[in-house]
Amino acid sequence: MVFWKSLAAFAVALFLPAAASALTLNGANNITDNGTFSLSDDPFFFGVEFDVGDPGGDFVFDFTNDLGIDTLGLAAGTVIQAAGNFLGGLTIEWSSGGSAFFPQGLTSGSADITTFIGTGLTETLTITYGAIQGDPDDVTSLQLTIVATPVPLPAPAFLLLGGLGMMGLLRMRRRA
Repeated sequence: MVFWKSLAAFAVALFLPAAASALTLNGANNITDNGTFSLSDDPFFFGVEFDVGDPGGDFVFDFTNDLGIDTLGLAAGTVIQAAGNFLGGLTIEWSSGGSAFFPQGLTSGSADITTFIGTGLTETLTITYGAIQGDPDDVTSLQLTIVATPVPLPAPAFLLLGGLGMMGLLRMRRRA
């Protein structure tokens, strides 16, 4: 299931139209800046193109796990800086600490940033970028796909932990 979602996200990102206006949001976006989104609605897409001279800033997205099971959140990002680039770089970061940094001058790059989102919890994904500088004819853009993958804890893990706990209690009891 995750494979097909990822494949669909890649196909959408591959055929997205390019735009030349300042800070152009992609038509395929299904999340918006400063919004809160349910992981049950995944996958999520966000894309933006920048023009030289655009100021730095940030995008903030909150994702709430209402799936009833602990979930792994994966943000797969692609940054294209070409000759136009983010002054000081660009950072994509989950509030729990998973992050990726794209330094100024890197012509292109990609990263997979994962986080664990417990049942009923909310995790924030922040994208921080510097002002756009460089050749006005070059494209500077960001494409981001967020996919939620439920991670069930299998029953044998509970049995193993319970068994080890009982062995520890029996050992402590024998020593007393």
